[in-house]
Amino acid sequence: MTQREPSLDPRDAHLVDQLVNAGWDPSKVTPASAQDVEALRALARIGTLLDQYPSPAPDQSLIDATLLSVERADAERTERMTITDAPIARSRWRMPDFISVAACLLLLIGVAVPMASQVRATSSRALCASGFRELGSAFTAYSTDSMGNLPMAAGLGSMLAAGPSGDLPTSMPADNAQAVRVLADKGYCRPGCLHCAGARQLSFRVPLHASHVRITTLVLSPLAADANPILLSPKAGIKSASPNHGGDGQNVLFSDGAVVWMPLPFITVGPERRLDNMWTLRGVSGTEGVDLKGVKFDQYEVFLGQ
Repeated sequence: MTQREPSLDPRDAHLVDQLVNAGWDPSKVTPASAQDVEALRALARIGTLLDQYPSPAPDQSLIDATLLSVERADAERTERMTITDAPIARSRWRMPDFISVAACLLLLIGVAVPMASQVRATSSRALCASGFRELGSAFTAYSTDSMGNLPMAAGLGSMLAAGPSGDLPTSMPADNAQAVRVLADKGYCRPGCLHCAGARQLSFRVPLHASHVRITTLVLSPLAADANPILLSPKAGIKSASPNHGGDGQNVLFSDGAVVWMPLPFITVGPERRLDNMWTLRGVSGTEGVDLKGVKFDQYEVFLGQ
């Protein structure tokens, strides 16, 4: 059998709580029944008996040990709650540290330089395209004041009066920049509009047919573009882009005033949608070049020269 610890009846425990709250004075407790009165008297007698057995004085060493434990607990709690600055570690730079910093700098340069170049190229294209739009407005205004004619016929009168065979003369003074300069001279545009970004030269439409000198007969056909690379350098191939933008492409101004960025200098012309290079002339054999001898041309041929 297991030995059970003695315990109070729940009702007696309730009376003990009331008696303790009343300062162990039974007269201050209101009993619920005569049985509670007897129980309160018995509990009061037990308390009287307890007072007759005085307890010994506490040991001073136990008091000192308890106070020391309390002080130690307070000190530990204060230390945990105190925020202190971390000590500054003084370490020497080692070679791996220098290598890591150098690698980060090289990586940063490798990313920043191409991005800066791309931003500059995009800005240059936008500035050049803005000048082309101004040039397009100047062409339109000039043609309106000149019965639809364009300033692109300087020195080419004999060619436009060529025979029905369409053969070009052996020489052609195609200084279109000189002819187009009238736009700036007469105030149709500022002088800078005749150059890409105010500095690099442009190429202008060479009229190979009588219809090329009137804006109304040029249907969505180029009027101007960046510099012709083949005329600037004999080593340039027929697929070369203008050097104005590092060979990435060229801005092209069309007769309707639109400015289009083209990576390659090829456009489709005529009802047959023939592929034509803006920088060259198509010869009798169908090859592209800049030699004027033996060249057959038609009203759809496009050639842009300085």
